[in-house]
Amino acid sequence: MNNYIVLATESDETESWVVQRTFTSETELTYEQLQEKFLASHWKEAAEDATEPTDDWTEDDFQDFYEENGGNIHVDHMFKSSTPIHLEEVAK
Repeated sequence: MNNYIVLATESDETESWVVQRTFTSETELTYEQLQEKFLASHWKEAAEDATEPTDDWTEDDFQDFYEENGGNIHVDHMFKSSTPIHLEEVAK
């Protein structure tokens, strides 16, 4: 089992903050695969505030919604472990 934690910086016009997500996979994921999973899940979470139904949205629709609403995010770090990891462990 492969466990990953992905850290990114999200920002708006006035401030920035860290966003973290964890993933587990039976197979080893590449940097690109992890980045894609991270961004897709982040865009979908941001669309929870959408006033229109999102059931038929594609990944591109979620990305467009996120960016049109001023979202800006950049993946900074990815960590992999054979055991579940938490941000506190990575920060040591």
